[in-house]
Amino acid sequence: MSESPRKSSDAHIELEMKLGFLEHTVEALNEVILDQNRAIEQLTKRLTKLEQRTTASDESSPEPSDPYAERPPHY
Repeated sequence: MSESPRKSSDAHIELEMKLGFLEHTVEALNEVILDQNRAIEQLTKRLTKLEQRTTASDESSPEPSDPYAERPPHY
């Protein structure tokens, strides 16, 4: 029931090919994760700035305004 040397060699080559493919896939996925992390960091910074601007804008107005209570500009 032992395999011939040729079959064993073919199986070894196939395993090496699969391992190479998996290594390439892992590297590609790692790059995608790094890109996503950079994008998330940039978006987080932008969101923080927007929140600060909104807070500063809210603090500068004397009282919070209700958009439904305000008269439109054409009246």
